[in-house]
Amino acid sequence: MIADVDKDLDYAPYCDAAKSAGYRSVQSTPFITQDGKLIAIVSVHFAAPGGPTRSEGEAFHLYSNVAAEQACELLGSAALAAKAAQMSEELYSSFA
Repeated sequence: MIADVDKDLDYAPYCDAAKSAGYRSVQSTPFITQDGKLIAIVSVHFAAPGGPTRSEGEAFHLYSNVAAEQACELLGSAALAAKAAQMSEELYSSFA
């Protein structure tokens, strides 16, 4: 969480980009599954300094955990479907 990009020394190289994009604060939240897999990092940009309230930040963190689990399930389902299609194709080609 960077409450004000204009006042954060580490963010100094990106201040011009922040001004062009029209934001002053940013919160980045990792999407991590229960078993510790990093799925994504989502950044939310705010026009005004300060960012989200504490309760908003905590709620987003909780939602991010649910989203990470759902993404893992969907990716697992997609991988399973892809493997089934591959096996079906291999089986079909063996009879051709």
